[in-house]
Amino acid sequence: MIEVVVYSDSQESQILKLLLKYLNLNDVSLTLTTNRDEEFFLKLPGESEPVKHFPLMLEHLLKSSPHGSLLLPTDPELKATMDSFVDFGFKHGFNVLDVDSLRMLDNYLLNETFFSGPSISLADVVLFVSVTYWTSRSKPKERMEVPNLMRWFDHLQHLPEFASCFEEFKVIQLFDEKLVITEPKKGKSGPDYHPLEKAEKKKEKKEKPKVEKPPAETRPYDDVTRLNVVVGLVKSIRKHEDADKLYCLKIDVGSEVRSICSGLVDFLKPDQILDKKVCVLANLPKKNLRGEESNGMVLCVSNLDKTSVELLEPPVDTPVGERVYWEGYSGEADEQLSNKKGKDTFTMVQKDFNCKENVGFYKDSKFMTTKGPCVCPNISTGTIS
Repeated sequence: MIEVVVYSDSQESQILKLLLKYLNLNDVSLTLTTNRDEEFFLKLPGESEPVKHFPLMLEHLLKSSPHGSLLLPTDPELKATMDSFVDFGFKHGFNVLDVDSLRMLDNYLLNETFFSGPSISLADVVLFVSVTYWTSRSKPKERMEVPNLMRWFDHLQHLPEFASCFEEFKVIQLFDEKLVITEPKKGKSGPDYHPLEKAEKKKEKKEKPKVEKPPAETRPYDDVTRLNVVVGLVKSIRKHEDADKLYCLKIDVGSEVRSICSGLVDFLKPDQILDKKVCVLANLPKKNLRGEESNGMVLCVSNLDKTSVELLEPPVDTPVGERVYWEGYSGEADEQLSNKKGKDTFTMVQKDFNCKENVGFYKDSKFMTTKGPCVCPNISTGTIS
């Protein structure tokens, strides 16, 4: 029996679970470890050395399955194309987020249905998982910029034999526009009935100007997914010239480098912050703190008596700019959070931010990334703000 070990909360585990079900591979022992530092490997029967390169692990699985040929092109040129796209996904940690890469995939699909040939291949499986996170959290306007990629994604997610194998996947509604067809009322049909003519005559009549009412806000303000918490990388740090307790940070949040002030001078030294991956609340209104612009907030963990404060840290291999999410919650972030009384989302939900056993939580849901949960290594119990 083939033995495979991967980290349970990884993109690789999603790919493997999908493949095993799609190929009906029952003679594979898949172990999902909770130790994110444990090496991935595949061990073949009778072989002493395990395979540790993930793309090669996938190829071994395909070759061991009687149905593996379904995902392997027979044409050498198409096989090479497939390998290049699998390698592309691998180099991106199977989580493609940057605009240039998404556009490259979109351009390739301009005249193609799949990524390597006339039918689905391993490249499609790998890239489907690799763009799922971005697709599920992107805005309609962003999706419109990669129409070929979204057409391909929608095709795959509606292939019954494929999507049914993805245990943790829910169909993403990509196209919201609905075609509405109205039928003429009874007694109005026939050769003499011209609905367009009638509509034109109505337009000729003087109409009263309509004043559109703003749509009522139906989404609760205490919805945690209104927050846009993203992974940032601290690029520089200095003390505020006019505020003894503030650091002035430059943080890369993926789309830009932000100036953010943080009151950590009494708790952390600059070298404990510089070059660290951090969780940034990125959709707060901008502030001016004693002459310094602050465009966001670095989330930190405080112990119960507030004598110690440390960073809430995403896994070090999480891509910069990735949005942090909470298990069991989904929704688009607000463009900018309100700070008005009764509409201040952060104030409403922050009371339920806590740290348990060194892991950040909102209520009972972990602060999660595609590479694992966000943690505070040295504070096991505390609050997050």
